[in-house]
Amino acid sequence: MELKQVAGKSLLTISSDNEFIYGTHIVKIDNENDISFSYNNIVPMQVAEKTIEKRLFAEIINLCENLVKNDLIPEIANYKNTERLPVFLKETVKYFAVISFGEYQPALYRIYIEGIFEKQPF
Repeated sequence: MELKQVAGKSLLTISSDNEFIYGTHIVKIDNENDISFSYNNIVPMQVAEKTIEKRLFAEIINLCENLVKNDLIPEIANYKNTERLPVFLKETVKYFAVISFGEYQPALYRIYIEGIFEKQPF
């Protein structure tokens, strides 16, 4: 499988309501495709790193600029974006979406799309 990047980093939303962060969000990819996600159906990047093919994971990390793995203590390693928000992966039949979100200032929350990748056969 190959990956084609169909979207780069973009700010999806800013909110002062942390309940909003944990709702369902829809990202429109084009006129026919979208991805919906919620906190309950995304996987932390450190978990995805162990579950998807290593080559694909490395390519996703390489294409998403400025993601940093904090692995000072390997047992609790995690990925963060440039705003130090945790990073997650949403996989669908057709796409991988890299999403980061959380509180970046007291009582102010952000959701970013770090990148969306279309799965393509060889």
